[in-house]
Amino acid sequence: PSGPLDGHGRRSIYQAVYRNFLNPFLLAFDMPSPFGPKGRRSSSNVPAQALTLMNDPFVQRMAVIWAKSTAQIHDPQNRAQHMYEQAVGHLPDESKTDQLLAFLDKQGELYGEKDHRAWNDLAHALFNLKGFSYLQ
Repeated sequence: PSGPLDGHGRRSIYQAVYRNFLNPFLLAFDMPSPFGPKGRRSSSNVPAQALTLMNDPFVQRMAVIWAKSTAQIHDPQNRAQHMYEQAVGHLPDESKTDQLLAFLDKQGELYGEKDHRAWNDLAHALFNLKGFSYLQ
């Protein structure tokens, strides 16, 4: 019931924090301790963060929502390029586009050619790009 999104899909700036039930997702990404003031936020890059982006149910749900939001783009190449641009802020070059389409083809072999799960997997993979996490 509590989390970064409420039931209406809005982000939360202020949310309840319970001392004994801290959000493990936010803790993986250096959430400051809620027990006192924090003058400067720490920054780290640890394996737990990559594992959280790969395995957390919240991230998986967001990948599904993102893939669905791009479903109106019917051309696979345009859709993949659009998603990549949304993730990292610039269009992919030709070789990167080929990699995205090859990934979709491979996932399509697993699920069936027209299965939406291939797009969910692409969105999930894009969440794990360095360019998604870091400003360049």
